[in-house]
Amino acid sequence: MRFNFTLNRLFLLCFTPLFLRHSIAVDILKAGQSFNDTQIIVSADEKFELGFFTHSKSSDFKYLGIWYKSLPDYVVWVANRDNPILNSSATLKFNTNGNLILVNQTGQVFWSSNSTSLQDPIAQLLDTGNFVLRGSNSRSEDYVWQSFDYPSDTLLPGMKLGWDSKTGLNRKLTSRKSQNDLSSGEFSYEVNLDGLPEIVVRKGNMTMFRGGAWFGNGFTRGRSKGGIFNYNSSFEISFSYTALTNDAYRAVLDSSGSVIYSVWSQEENRWRTTYTFEGSGCDDYDLCGSFGICSSGLVASCGCLDGFEQKSAQNYSDGCFRKDEKICRKGEGFRKMSDVKWPDSTGNLVKLKVGIKNCETECLNDCSCLAYGILSLPNIGPACATWFDKLLDIRFARDVGTGDDLFLREAASELEQSERKSTIVPVLVASISIFIFLALISLLIIRNVRRRAKADNGVTFTEGLIHESELEMSITRIEAATNNFSISNKIGEGGFGPVYKVLIYLLVLSATHREMKPKISDFGTARMFGEYQMETKTKRVIGT
Repeated sequence: MRFNFTLNRLFLLCFTPLFLRHSIAVDILKAGQSFNDTQIIVSADEKFELGFFTHSKSSDFKYLGIWYKSLPDYVVWVANRDNPILNSSATLKFNTNGNLILVNQTGQVFWSSNSTSLQDPIAQLLDTGNFVLRGSNSRSEDYVWQSFDYPSDTLLPGMKLGWDSKTGLNRKLTSRKSQNDLSSGEFSYEVNLDGLPEIVVRKGNMTMFRGGAWFGNGFTRGRSKGGIFNYNSSFEISFSYTALTNDAYRAVLDSSGSVIYSVWSQEENRWRTTYTFEGSGCDDYDLCGSFGICSSGLVASCGCLDGFEQKSAQNYSDGCFRKDEKICRKGEGFRKMSDVKWPDSTGNLVKLKVGIKNCETECLNDCSCLAYGILSLPNIGPACATWFDKLLDIRFARDVGTGDDLFLREAASELEQSERKSTIVPVLVASISIFIFLALISLLIIRNVRRRAKADNGVTFTEGLIHESELEMSITRIEAATNNFSISNKIGEGGFGPVYKVLIYLLVLSATHREMKPKISDFGTARMFGEYQMETKTKRVIGT
């Protein structure tokens, strides 16, 4: 199921009303009265109208239908959808048995309410859109016939799908053949009554997609607001919904098999889609085959249930088979799968038992039981659902918390293997964590040792700044300092000439007295010497 707020994908069902807006006695048609294709019946609060119309593509076909009074372009019920009146006037009236009949100008019957006989019948159009037939002396709720029991392709608020023991009817929507053909199509929207109750869309007798079994915890959390699910196996199993506002609501099964719930927006002047029930991706029935499970991200992908493997790598729809067929032996048990849609729950695939306190024991004691689920039935209490033969159409829930827990039976060998994995993984994770921790500690220790060694071996020199003007000397001072460039003071030659040893105890520079130690410059290399040292070796450059 998917929620969205996009434009309604249904095409406009255009038709032409065959009347001049002439209404007869408000909402009631009494015995002896009739109305023709120039008249309409309007409900008491003027919400719905009943009258004749023709489809725009086939104007020769006449139909009897109901529509919202404010929205006459959208028919919500058609009486004679499979038997239109052709090229003739049309009249709705009572026959001698008190039944409603639709006839042409020659009196040929094209539709009938086909109910029990009534001596003094009354037909009334209600503000719910329901057209009912009852006796004039009966209570207003005692209907012998109602249009809600015979829906077309539209579900209105208050209209029910499903089985009613009183009438014996299984009510369902039936699609049109096409957008331009109002006759019954091949799709139906109904409540599954054979097994666990759930809403399904079928094409003929083939299930196309389903909503999931009722009354599981996930179904209760994820179902749409306003949905009403009645389950009483003796009286009624039905689905209906209520309108959340006073606006016009409808749910339409279109000719492609999708069910679109929508509300009329006065501001936007269109039907706004509120909820869509359709098949696509993992919602397609039995997409992954027996014992397969579907998960949806950007695209649907199939896998196998735990303890199973795929039959064919090329065709995932072939399903999966059990790795260890030795089941129903000592040591086997169940694996819990969370947030999934329960398997197909129709016919002999499922059994429902009420009042069982231990569903695991119930399933374990039956070697044919493949899985079980726990549910709670309204006004009944806890119950167990157990599955047999095969598990079909399982998927992970699209929205977290909207799925149920399924307990899957597994062979003892599979459970033992899982237990070993569950033991090995924590130990492996712990070992890796300890190794990483010790490695980090070792790196920190090595880094600190290297930093200390570097600090101990290094030499730091700090010199005061000497301005360029302080280095200027006259030739007289230089001659005096080098003993007139004596050969005894020569210590070598550089790229710019000979280098002499200079011994200066006190220089007066810019009126500042400074005591200096001997210093030798080689126009690019400077070294520190002792007072009487002629040669030295150093790796430390301290000057230019």
